Amino acid sequence: VRNDSTGCIDTLVKLIKFSNIDSFRFTTSTKMGCKPLTVTLTAVEDTNIVAYLWDIGNGTLVFGNNYVAKYFNEGKFVVKMFVKYRNGCVMESTQKDTITVIGVKPNFNFDKASGCVPAIINLKDTSQSRFSPLSNYTWNFHDGSTASGSEVSHTFNALGSFPVKLTVENQYGCKDSITKPVTISEVKADFDID
Repeated sequence: VRNDSTGCIDTLVKLIKFSNIDSFRFTTSTKMGCKPLTVTLTAVEDTNIVAYLWDIGNGTLVFGNNYVAKYFNEGKFVVKMFVKYRNGCVMESTQKDTITVIGVKPNFNFDKASGCVPAIINLKDTSQSRFSPLSNYTWNFHDGSTASGSEVSHTFNALGSFPVKLTVENQYGCKDSITKPVTISEVKADFDID
């Protein structure tokens, strides 16, 4: 502190004491998993803390020293916890890339969605998995046949509409599926002789 009229300079030091430096830290029940992922966030309890506020990284803000968060989308989420002490001080605790939610986005293409008996349909996986490579592909043609692999050919020997289902799985065991219809018809020859 300086007094301009007298030119005197003085210093004042005041010690601010926290009861527990660990009191504004938190733990998570898991750091990575398949969507939807449930994570329990737990703050270190301290009797000098009067309020806890969580920013769970997906736009949700909640109060309380413990919270069960649900993550429905794939991505990396940074969790922040704010604590308010009795003396009015507010502290923030952040853990970088706290939660990683893994998922798969199934999809496939085929060379044709319809055909005549016997119809040979070529199918190709176009699924995506952001944080883990795909490791398993299971096809169900709903005609009593199944196949595995990212690219398959299948012959439909019966008439009808068949819901072709692809289930994909990544290395962490995250699974999802998609179904697309294939229609098989018969050839009808129709002509007149003049």
